[in-house]
Formats: sequence, C-alpha cells, structure tokens
Amino acid sequence: MRLCIAPETWWHSAAGASPLAIMVFMHVCSGWRASGPDATRQIHAWFRRARPMTVSLYIASPSHPTRQLLKHDLGSLTHQISGLSVYCPLEMLADFLHLPPNVFPALEKLDLSFGWDSLSAVAPRMHHGLTIFKEARLLRTLFLAGVYHLRTGALSTEIPIDWARLEELELRHRGPKDRHAIPDLFRQCTRLRRAVLDLTNAKALQPIPNHIIDFPFLVLLEITFKVWPAALMDASRFRHLKELTLASDVRLTDTNLSKLGPHMPQLGKLVLRNVDLFDWENEFDGFLANIYCLREIVFFDAKLSPRAIFPAFGDRAARGGGTLVPHLEKLSFDNIDIGVEDEDLENYTDAFGLIVDILGTRLESTPLCDCYLSWSWRYKFDTIPLYGHAKYTIRLLQGLIDAYPALSIAIEDLEEFVERIQTGAIEPPIRREDYDTESD
Repeated sequence: MRLCIAPETWWHSAAGASPLAIMVFMHVCSGWRASGPDATRQIHAWFRRARPMTVSLYIASPSHPTRQLLKHDLGSLTHQISGLSVYCPLEMLADFLHLPPNVFPALEKLDLSFGWDSLSAVAPRMHHGLTIFKEARLLRTLFLAGVYHLRTGALSTEIPIDWARLEELELRHRGPKDRHAIPDLFRQCTRLRRAVLDLTNAKALQPIPNHIIDFPFLVLLEITFKVWPAALMDASRFRHLKELTLASDVRLTDTNLSKLGPHMPQLGKLVLRNVDLFDWENEFDGFLANIYCLREIVFFDAKLSPRAIFPAFGDRAARGGGTLVPHLEKLSFDNIDIGVEDEDLENYTDAFGLIVDILGTRLESTPLCDCYLSWSWRYKFDTIPLYGHAKYTIRLLQGLIDAYPALSIAIEDLEEFVERIQTGAIEPPIRREDYDTESD
C-alpha cells in the first residue's frame, strides 16, 4: 500500500484538522476505500489495517502538520515502512533524525530530497549524519537529491548504510561535491543494477585507483559531469552494462571515453546528452571501434560538426576494415547544435549529403531501421539555394526514404526542401542578410 502526504492534501483538508487527518491513499483496493471516510483520513488506522503488509509513505508538504507528523508520529510507524520518500525543506528532515538507528527494519527504498525553504537567502547545511538508516538491512534502493547540503565528509560516513547491498542508486539534482568522495563510495556498490549520478558539483581531478573493480550486475549507468570522473570510470569494469548516458556541457576532448569500450563489452545503447563533440572525431572513432554490440546511439542537445561525426556511421571504416558499430539499429541526432555563424551554414547543407552516405552505406548491409535528425534552432531553409549538387542530394535522400517505407527515417526540413524543388523555388537569396539564421 502507498500513502501520500502532498500539498494538495492540505489544501482540501478541513480547517484545524489534526496531523492525522491529512492522509490521502493511493493503490488501495476498492473494498478499503469503501470502509468509511474517517478511516481513510487516519494515518494510524491505515497502518493498522495494512498489517502484516508494509506501507510506502510519500511526504511532500512543507506545512506545520507535516512537521508535527515527522516529529511525533513517524517513530511509531517506521517498523512498517518499506518505502519512504520525503520532499521537504532541509530543516524539516532534521525533525526525525533523532530516531534510533534500528527503527526501519522493513525499509527497502529510501528517497530523500535535501531542499530548503525558497525564501531563505542561504541554503542551510545538514549538521547531522543520517545514522537512523544505519541498520536498515533490507535497503536496496537509495535516491538522494541536494546531496551537497550534507556537512563536510565522505558520503559513506554521512549516511552509514550498507552501501555494498544497494541495487539502485541515484544522486540527483545538485549532487555531491568533491568532499563526499563519490568514486570511493561507488566502488563499494558492486551489486548495483542501476546508477544515476549527478557529479556536476565535483570539479577536482582525483587519482585513478590501480585496482579495477568489477560491477557484474550493473545494466544502466547515467553520469552528469563537468570534470571527467576518471577515478570512477577508468578503474571500473561493466561487463553487463546495456545502457550508458553521459551528460556534460564541457568539451569531451579531455575524457578517456575511447578506452572504455573493452570495459563495457555488451553496451547496447549510448546516449550523449548536452555534450560538446567538436574536435573529437578521432577519439570517437576509437570508442565506436571498441563497442561492437552497440544497437542504439542518441545525440541529444549535442554540439557537433556533421563533417566530423556523421562519417563514423557512413563510409569511415573501422580499424581493420568493415563498418563501425555494424549492429546499429537506431541512430538519432536530436536537437543538435552545429553552429549558428554564417560560415557554419555549410555544415547544415553538408549534413543532408552525409545522411545520404549513412543511409546508403547501412540500409542494405546493416540492421539500421530508425534514423532521426533535428536541429537545435530553426534555419531559414527557404533562403538556401537548391541547385546543382544540393538539389541532387535532396532528391537522392528523399528517394532513399521512399525506397524503404517500412523504416522510420525523419530528417527535419527535408520535406520543405522537396516542396521547393517541386515548385521550382530553388533560387539563392540576393542579399547577404537573407542568410540570417535567427528565427523570424
């Protein structure tokens, strides 16, 4: 059973209602809901009726009744809680930190958001470690947001749980700082199946351990960073990893991504979000050459040069011959940024010819069945000249798409170019300002 305390609950509760009369319930059978309106509003009543089942409790309200609940009532209910989610200001989380470390014997999932009152000028800091979860032996899922609020010290010390037993770990919004020693902590979590780490607050380079740690169960890994987490990535082996997402607003030329391939031999999906891939084509080829099983790659909000990156999926051969990522089924360039200066307009027009090369290389000899291309800003496609090679490229691209109607191929602006050719509107603009790439 899942019980929820949320802001809308307070808004609809009667004036002067007690802290126990603010509970809404979710995922409860119709028989329970029919047992009477008073019972559905009593937290303790619901907990009693749930026995011997456990309860997942969701608290997302900064009101005074919630604070009273955390201070005075939660302690008598914790033994029955298997899932606890608390989204409250940081100072409110301290209201139940006085509880002893053995009060959550059934806890399997913990989701805490270390926020603070938006009216406060300075974010408070947590002055206590979360020792109350120390003996939560069944804990397997841990989601934390705002970890940087925790006082100075390694996260394994601030939250003394059995990290080695975790199967899911998320360090989200405003993640840990260097002082929280996440690479060392991550190396303890060898039973993880899924990990999402926001490391944008970790900015210092850390030494790479000599000993490589194996993560035999990890299938999904997502990392957001500003400084490549070499201490975490370069000394780890992910032999069953299926999906990897890397998100960074810095240029990836300083990473060791090209060396990761042998460490993740079964990688099937790669997402590169908000990354800068300019001047990175040589390392990119080396990376692709080492991930033979890759079936899907997504560039989302990425900055790149089509002339540098696109040929890796077309006629640029892998080392020793053949095609890079030969099992690729889906290729997506979603909302990519290729530059907005006048001289970069050629990147835009070249992209169509390069997509022709990709499709021409792969449609007959590889399982590619899904190809998508869209831009991060609107080009004035009606001002681009369409004669000679450009006209031929557009027709060839549309012809390839028409020849494979069962496949999913979507190229932004292609339809408008085809319409211009069909209507004879192929002349170039007369004035330079007609090349202006700003949106109307």
